[in-house]
Amino acid sequence: MEGYELPKGWRWVRLGEAVSEIKSGFACGKQHAVPEGIPHLRTNNIGTNGELDLSLLIHLPAEIVDLNIYSLKSGDVLFNNTNSVELIGKTAIVRGDLPFVFSNHITRLRVKQDVIESEWLTLSLQYLWYQRFFEKECQRWIGQAGFNTTRLKKVQIPLPPLPEQRRIVERIEKLVNHIEEAKSLRHAAREETKAIMPAALCKIFSKANTQRWKHNRIAELITDIKTGTTPPSKETKYYGGNVQWFTPGDLGRSKYLIKSNRTLTATAIKGKKAKTFKQGTILFVGIGATLGKVGIATAKVSSNQQITGLYFGPVIIPDFAYYWFRFKYDYIRLLSSAVTLPIINQEGLKNLVMEFPPLEEQHRIVTYLDHLQAKVVELRRLQEETAEEINATTSAILDRVFQGEL
Repeated sequence: MEGYELPKGWRWVRLGEAVSEIKSGFACGKQHAVPEGIPHLRTNNIGTNGELDLSLLIHLPAEIVDLNIYSLKSGDVLFNNTNSVELIGKTAIVRGDLPFVFSNHITRLRVKQDVIESEWLTLSLQYLWYQRFFEKECQRWIGQAGFNTTRLKKVQIPLPPLPEQRRIVERIEKLVNHIEEAKSLRHAAREETKAIMPAALCKIFSKANTQRWKHNRIAELITDIKTGTTPPSKETKYYGGNVQWFTPGDLGRSKYLIKSNRTLTATAIKGKKAKTFKQGTILFVGIGATLGKVGIATAKVSSNQQITGLYFGPVIIPDFAYYWFRFKYDYIRLLSSAVTLPIINQEGLKNLVMEFPPLEEQHRIVTYLDHLQAKVVELRRLQEETAEEINATTSAILDRVFQGEL
């Protein structure tokens, strides 16, 4: 962190000079986990906000745990020494004595109380993490990064006098409380936004009986149904053409399927190594964890075998069918929940009963839902911007702290 002029009375110290103990935890595989026992903190338990996250805990049998060595005391600072590159260096403070232990991917720091406050050390390490210091300075392996004890001891942190540390920490805690309140409000708003479309779909489609909509099996409403295929991956002649090839991961981002990162050649189509769906086809994920996702083809496309294409006749417009499938999402998944791998085949889809009004009413419903969906998308965009602003506020506050401006 050293590299700028400190306020009067502050000084640079190596972290090793400010702590009385640096202790890494111990490894223990999940095969030793028990329903009840001694909590063993893992990397997921260190939040990015300087606090512990105890929402998901692994417990170990008491007989394999040494609490005398690995327990946690109030004021301990936990440093995440091994993680992905972007998460390496997360730090959290322990705010009470805990009969917990911790993994070898966590380093426990105990401060010299006559030198530094635990909260100040936590803020210092948090600031370094926000500045991506550990990301830049860590040792990297394939898919993982580390920052060992020797290097951690040498990290430079700014150190004000103890009374100044306490004053700043108290000020920071008040500001952080406001930020956390803002995050809670944003989370509540996001949950309300998520509920808008399901509520609208329920309001519209639940009136099918009272408004005397028609009821027909999908088999009676479609003119074509087929399931996609996957050409042999080793055959390069089948890939890199002009026909978009979709998988379940491409569905659900928006109503219309516009572009995929994978394409098929005319050879794959002519050789019947792939099936194509014409514009306006409903593409439905019929197998796997994402069963029920749906989209509309905007051109001639192809898909893998997890997706079934349904082309509706003249009495159903594709956009209405799309919203009907979204309304029936939970019901369709319930039909497939009796097996290990969720699946609904072509026959299952054909036997579903679709409720639908006259075409004019279908168009009116689609126009309303499209307009509502656009509002939801805009709300989500604004909420994401707000989230970024809140996170930026935390970083900006720490900038002011370590420049001596707070």
